[in-house]
Amino acid sequence: MDMTSARHEKNIFIDVIKLGLIAVLFFVPATAYSDIFDKMDRLEEKVADAKSHLENASYTRASKIYLGLWRNRYNNRELMVDMHSANMVSDLSALVENHDKSRDFFVSQRELLERKGGPPTRIDPLNDWIVVNQILGDSERTLSWYDQQLDDPDLLAELRNVRTVLSRQLIAADRWSDLWPMYPDPLGEITQFGERLNPKRQNLPRGMSGPSRDIIERMVEQRKEMAALTFDWHIPRQYAVVVASGRPELAEQVWNHVLSYRRVPELQVAMLEQAVESGFADQTHLAKMKKIKAGTPGLYPLQVKLESQLSAVETDTAGQDDEISAASTSEEAEVGDVPASSSIFGD
Repeated sequence: MDMTSARHEKNIFIDVIKLGLIAVLFFVPATAYSDIFDKMDRLEEKVADAKSHLENASYTRASKIYLGLWRNRYNNRELMVDMHSANMVSDLSALVENHDKSRDFFVSQRELLERKGGPPTRIDPLNDWIVVNQILGDSERTLSWYDQQLDDPDLLAELRNVRTVLSRQLIAADRWSDLWPMYPDPLGEITQFGERLNPKRQNLPRGMSGPSRDIIERMVEQRKEMAALTFDWHIPRQYAVVVASGRPELAEQVWNHVLSYRRVPELQVAMLEQAVESGFADQTHLAKMKKIKAGTPGLYPLQVKLESQLSAVETDTAGQDDEISAASTSEEAEVGDVPASSSIFGD
């Protein structure tokens, strides 16, 4: 994933978190959410300190903070610090690469997770196991396990629960086409996300005070905005997975289904960006780009990138055709050099 796409996903994720928190805080007393914000601020300072120590090569100090964050990862998740996030995994990978004690810690964590003879089966520990493998630079361990799951239809449904962390490793290994088992019903998932974009309006009780009515109206708008951000976060990956799976008719259905819910140029660019990243985009995607509103952020460089990719493919194909043609001509010439009177029997 390039930096533009990464920033796009990070910004959407942050916006979703903020809106979710705002929605929750409507139901929390002022003193309670003041305490929540204090905890979040302190945790944010810890993360910033850890990152600063890491960047300054103060690995022992960074390790003390990062490992403490990992030990409390489930509590921290409730305070919007996800130790499974791509950014955090990147930091932890850099830490173990430069600090032996940190590496030993995560090796011991994996041994603990595998204490029953293999990867754990419960969702949270399995997510931990996949992430720890990535931190240790041992994604092959995860991918080998994943390949074994593909032979068991009963286990495929469970993969959806770990696909956020698992898909990162498959994509890093350039295995986009192998993501399909984790996205078995793209049209159904798009429908689920799409129906949240316009929640049904609830009839408010008679006699409700103006301030209470205003709060509920604001909550409805916050829910709609959060649904839109969530939609934009999930849908591009869904589309790219279908494209990479070699199902062009279904990919077109997905495209049209998405547009029936949300016809936004920026979302279309994000979908096509993921398709191009997968390496399976073709002329049909180039045609879609040309229909998107000119000037949409990211559109022009994406179009140039895909045109370059397609040109390279055409050049490679032409070169292969020339080689085949040359080989065929050479064989015909060799056959033509055999005297007409010669025979395999030597007559």
